[in-house]
Amino acid sequence: MSYHLIEKRVIFAGKKVRLEVHQLANERGRKMEREVCVHPGAVVILPILHDGSVVLIRNRRYAVGEILVELPAGTLEAGEDPADCAGRELLEETGYRCGRLERLLQFFSSPGILSETLHAYGAYDLEMSRSALEEGEEIEAFATPWPEALAMIRDGKIVDAKTIATLLYFERFHRPGGAPGGNECRHVLDGSGSQPQQAWRSTLGKSGVAIRGSLAAAGQSLRGGVADSRGAAGVLGAGDCGRVFLSANGLAFGG
Repeated sequence: MSYHLIEKRVIFAGKKVRLEVHQLANERGRKMEREVCVHPGAVVILPILHDGSVVLIRNRRYAVGEILVELPAGTLEAGEDPADCAGRELLEETGYRCGRLERLLQFFSSPGILSETLHAYGAYDLEMSRSALEEGEEIEAFATPWPEALAMIRDGKIVDAKTIATLLYFERFHRPGGAPGGNECRHVLDGSGSQPQQAWRSTLGKSGVAIRGSLAAAGQSLRGGVADSRGAAGVLGAGDCGRVFLSANGLAFGG
């Protein structure tokens, strides 16, 4: 049953949030009240270094009275494009500039009471510059290997929801088979934040074995065929955005 807004009262208007009380009614005349915290939205950035490690931060959070391990993040300014905000916050909190940004996902942080939308980005081709923390921020950036970052979630050392969501999303959907190596088909943004362009990246698994030539000789049937075999891993047709990579058990294929 749908409700329509009768009255909206602003209880508090701060720098980042606005607290409203909404009076609602349905078609039968039943009334109810909702408290809504209005937020302009924010970004969370997953910075990946050349060796595959991830840049995290230790951030003192006054609201919970703890220093939390998080991914860098920040609030959107009025009219600001999320990609521009991602680059700005990455530099401010970690001191890194990125050559490429990849849009990962968008999600609500706490839709029961809060209107905040979070925009998650992957940041690549990082170069160290200088951080520029805002007044009152106590942030320390550090790099950690990817498996250790995931272990911190398992062990309860990372308890920040946006960080958990972004790391696990990337592990599940952007790292082939959840293991290092393989091919990734991804849409990336160049440093200027212009239109996305498709980029392919091929790497070898830990065994260092190269897959050469047609995979058909191995008796494998792959949809779309092998579009590229440049002395490394075969890549499926671009339309399928398929993946061929090495795992501990041999070849693994993903669509």
